[in-house]
Amino acid sequence: MIKTLVIKKQAVLISVVALTGLAVVIPLLGSQMIAGPLVNAILFITVAVFGWQAAILVGSIPSLIALSAGLLPMALAPMVPFIIISNAVLILIF
Repeated sequence: MIKTLVIKKQAVLISVVALTGLAVVIPLLGSQMIAGPLVNAILFITVAVFGWQAAILVGSIPSLIALSAGLLPMALAPMVPFIIISNAVLILIF
């Protein structure tokens, strides 16, 4: 029983890391028309599999990566908190 719980915990951790990694890489594609729906899909998958708390954590990362990688113009930097909040609202509504 204990081994099963350890394996499940490791599988969950690996899955969350993989989804977070995808959320980090997707904004680097450079096209918002591709990145937006892919990030939303990752958010929906994360909610369905791991719950809303993990999804909110994963949902905050893409905007920060896009800003730090220079994909989001600095003039839009004040919008990042609103983008993160809108991702959280999307997650909670889903």
